[in-house]
Amino acid sequence: MQDKIIQIIPAPFSMWAQFDVEGGKNEKYIAPVVCLALVEDGVSGQEVRPMCIDVDGCVDFANDICAGFERMLFEEGEK
Repeated sequence: MQDKIIQIIPAPFSMWAQFDVEGGKNEKYIAPVVCLALVEDGVSGQEVRPMCIDVDGCVDFANDICAGFERMLFEEGEK
């Protein structure tokens, strides 16, 4: 079953998604989170998921943009 977006809100300015670069030597890529989506999947209920802009300029869920999605950051330089 496809996820159903219930509501979208703007993300805080300081929110970033961290990705592991495939084939990289522990290299990380970060992308700004543009919005947060309240999503219902029909199985486990509702959850809030971050959305980012992909390399083609489309907005999608962070974990759908890249299999290497690791975590959320709240400052660009956070470790």
